[in-house]
Amino acid sequence: MSVGRQPIVIMQSASRAAVNGAVTAPELMPSINAATLDALSEGRLILGVGVGALREEFAALGGPATRRGAITDESIAVIKDLWTNPEPSYTGGRFAFRNLGFSPNYVDQRHPPLWIGGGSPAAIRRTARVGDGWHPTNIPSAEYAQGASDLRDQALELGRNPDL
Repeated sequence: MSVGRQPIVIMQSASRAAVNGAVTAPELMPSINAATLDALSEGRLILGVGVGALREEFAALGGPATRRGAITDESIAVIKDLWTNPEPSYTGGRFAFRNLGFSPNYVDQRHPPLWIGGGSPAAIRRTARVGDGWHPTNIPSAEYAQGASDLRDQALELGRNPDL
């Protein structure tokens, strides 16, 4: 699990540079765009997902701001199903589909690393549960250190390796 590393954000012929894309749930269309970007970058995509720093930002995308955490969690579940299931099917509070075709497939046949944005306790819990990395922004170093410690503890409690 990556904590606070900043990827290089470029698209060129360099074969080792990471490519970072970000999605604010509840918008799912970027999951299709992310698959395309992953293919174009030869598997170097790192996808960032967060609830959005401002409630107004989330509301502008059609989601009730008071449910942005729950909708983000559901969006992550949907995106992972699209990425990993050859015949994706999902039924939840906001999304429902069966045997949905999805392409292109991801280069590594799993899915790009999923970095969870935000410095809140909820973002740390979300990272521990479903993230491959944590991407806090604009937090003091003491809060970062405490958040990294909390994330490590929570990941271990969930049986996840915090050092991936």
